[in-house]
Order: sequence, then structure tokens, then C-alpha cells
Amino acid sequence: MDKSIGIIILAAGASTRLGQPKQLLIYQNHSLIFNTVKVAVNSGCAPIVVVLGAYADLIFPEVRNLPVKIVKNSDWQEGMNTSIKVGINSLKATKKK
Repeated sequence: MDKSIGIIILAAGASTRLGQPKQLLIYQNHSLIFNTVKVAVNSGCAPIVVVLGAYADLIFPEVRNLPVKIVKNSDWQEGMNTSIKVGINSLKATKKK
């Protein structure tokens, strides 16, 4: 386990081309976001930050019981770079503790 390597999972997008939140599509009996977070948790890396945005209220229940820090990007409409910034700032804050 490497507690010195953080992971940022970007899940703030609106999935406009798909027409529904891709984070909630089912794969192997679970949502894509659940499967993605489980892989990150099983990697042994920490901390893990999940950045939510467009469908935060719908996606949050999928990851709320997993050992990750969940943050919301209020500026998700401005592009992926804003989610990366929110994720990095959250990692920095977690590392300082």
C-alpha cells in the first residue's frame, strides 16, 4: 500500500452526448463510478478524492459508504480543468492533516 500516492477520480461531467449520467451506467452489477472507486480503493493508494459536479446528488449515494473524500466542483460547467483543480486542492488539504 502506498499512502503517498493520491488518486483523483473525476466524475463531475454532465454526459451531454450520452443523455444520462455515464457515472451511473451499470457494469458488472454496479455503477461505473462505484466500480472505478473500488478499483482505486483496492490499489492501496491514498488519499482518494472523488470530484462530483453535474449530477452530484444522484452520484453521491453510489460512493458515500466508500473510504474516499467526496468533494463538489461548483464550476463543473467551466471544464475538466476546474475539476482537476478542485481535486488537487483537496489532496493538498488532506496531505497537510
